[in-house]
Amino acid sequence: MRVLILANIDMGLYKFRRELLEELVKENEVYFCVPDGEFVESIKEIGCKFVPCTLMNRHGTNPIQELKLISFYKKVLREIKPDIVFTYTIKCNAYGGMACASLGVPYVANVTGLGTAIEKEMM
Repeated sequence: MRVLILANIDMGLYKFRRELLEELVKENEVYFCVPDGEFVESIKEIGCKFVPCTLMNRHGTNPIQELKLISFYKKVLREIKPDIVFTYTIKCNAYGGMACASLGVPYVANVTGLGTAIEKEMM
């Protein structure tokens, strides 16, 4: 089975999902799509294949950039042809989910934490 994981940062994927990655690579071809970071090499050493995501701006709100990210995810899905996609974090859940739904690719959205919108003090 070919698995694609979308996340907005490599650190969270490595520190909190490493055991999942280790199990998945035993019987699957696993790709991960994140911005380049200090944990990418460690994830590659587990056996996952890296797809760099230069369009991810974790806190960005520019609609044109956000649409480009959705288009990028569609391109990645067409190239990799995953059997399933796991998404982590809100942008990956929303935009990756839209890309998957538009191409008929099954996906599992995971909600992690409360997010910075909830963590900020209310005025």
